[in-house]
Amino acid sequence: MVHRRLTIFLFVLIFPALFLFSSNTSVGFGSVSEFQVDFGSPSIRTVDIVDVTNWATGWELRLRAFMFSLDGYMLVQQGEITDVTDDGKPVYTDDYAQIISGMMALSIGTEVAQNTRLSLGIGSLYGINIHSNWSPEFWISSEDNIVGVTPSEDFWEAVSVAYRARLDFNFYRFTVGLFVTVPSEKGSLDTMTPDWESGKIGAAFITTLF
Repeated sequence: MVHRRLTIFLFVLIFPALFLFSSNTSVGFGSVSEFQVDFGSPSIRTVDIVDVTNWATGWELRLRAFMFSLDGYMLVQQGEITDVTDDGKPVYTDDYAQIISGMMALSIGTEVAQNTRLSLGIGSLYGINIHSNWSPEFWISSEDNIVGVTPSEDFWEAVSVAYRARLDFNFYRFTVGLFVTVPSEKGSLDTMTPDWESGKIGAAFITTLF
């Protein structure tokens, strides 16, 4: 468990130091959308793609120094309403009124064509499930690995990495990007085995601020 914490600690420290002491840096911010149906779904139909409830939208922040970047995105979804109470209040699946999820990743990128950049990153998924009474549950790696609820030893054993590949098309200060996010198998910080069937695809529109 000690080496798990050390891995995470080093991950958190490396990039901020690089970003602060580098003269070749940039900051980008924009919108992001992610298709919520997993790769492993038995079938993905056209209706699934055009159904807006299958897409989560949010924001992404990118801090870049040389070939490295620290990417963080956050998606916001309303919980699924399954019923209505007698006084007109919604009843949500698992009592989650709002679902916030995303990923933080340290990436390395290279130019693969003119104005086209390929980046590969590693990090961890995170999220906040907000109940109908507005009490939050903050989780890391998986929704059942809840901060302050899951026992400490079990919590760190359940922490796992996730992978993200981005293909960005750059136009002056604007970037249109496609990405694939793939979690690793639960609790596989040692083996870091990708869970391909749970992967998701998405797109982002980023503006370079400076």
